[in-house]
Amino acid sequence: MLMPCKAVHMLGMRYPIDVVFLDRQGGVVATYHRLEPGARSHWHRQAALALELRAGTLQHTETRTGDALQWCPTPEAA
Repeated sequence: MLMPCKAVHMLGMRYPIDVVFLDRQGGVVATYHRLEPGARSHWHRQAALALELRAGTLQHTETRTGDALQWCPTPEAA
């Protein structure tokens, strides 16, 4: 999770990842499937944060713009 974040770049990365941009309420502003090394996302004014995920996660979970995500910290993360 990158916060605050309105855009990402893949400079120096060696493998593609999925990226989802979220607003402050957890609404999905934009998704990027398999963002390749050297690429970059657009700038998203409404975004408050970005989640970087294993490539294929967004397709597997069928996450789309307009969805709402929520998460809870695990005891290990506290």
